Amino acid sequence: MRENEIRKDKGVFKMLNNQEKKNSFIGKLSDVVNQQKFEVISATIQKEALNKHYRYDNNPYHIALKFCVECLFNFLIASNQQQKITHIVVEQ
Repeated sequence: MRENEIRKDKGVFKMLNNQEKKNSFIGKLSDVVNQQKFEVISATIQKEALNKHYRYDNNPYHIALKFCVECLFNFLIASNQQQKITHIVVEQ
């Protein structure tokens, strides 16, 4: 599900072209999200500095993803959750 498709009433979200339907959908979606417990792990890329420090694998998105997965792994171990299923959502 992409935020742009919801905002612009595209694809499967075309049915949200009515403001009342959209408000109801957004309200229900917000309720679902607010009831969940989740953690956000993110990375910011400074491309200029990256080129100075990484000679070989300098794809900024690959490095950011590696960093986030490493942080997630450490978080799961610290939370004693490493044996449980974890869902990862990657957005660029």
